[in-house]
Amino acid sequence: MNVYKKAKRKSALLFVCGGLAIAVCLALIGFIAYILVLRTDYKETCLEINDMIVASPSDRNFVVRDGETYPLSEEALNWYDQIFLDRKAVVMNRKEAEPDKNSIVLLISDCTLTLTGQDDGTAFAMCWETPDGVKHYQVRSTNYTFTSMNSYLKSYLKRFSTQSE
Repeated sequence: MNVYKKAKRKSALLFVCGGLAIAVCLALIGFIAYILVLRTDYKETCLEINDMIVASPSDRNFVVRDGETYPLSEEALNWYDQIFLDRKAVVMNRKEAEPDKNSIVLLISDCTLTLTGQDDGTAFAMCWETPDGVKHYQVRSTNYTFTSMNSYLKSYLKRFSTQSE
């Protein structure tokens, strides 16, 4: 009878461990599927932004900073566009971030792209507003940080103000 109880315990332990292993595998498959859907959606959005940038007439592109609206040159817009086409950009999640005073707001035709710094400027939150809806992403890139985007904008606005004087 003692042997019977040992076999029963082993069977129960094997059953529990097997169930746990299957649950972990299913969770991992679900997580991988979520990441693939997130990355695919982000890349589609980036291509949509790229298409909008290419199709938008240069006189309908603006940048908003400190409540002021400035024209945005094709050169500057293309610089920001290459950030979204960067292969080293990794989307982390779809969390919404509240824009702050350092946020970069690009007006591209009828659409608005808002970039807000995250994690001390090493990552950025992106909000893409179109007439069809709003999409939010948080992104990290080894090639472009929010700090570098912000520095580029400051230099652009400084050049713009000296040219217009």
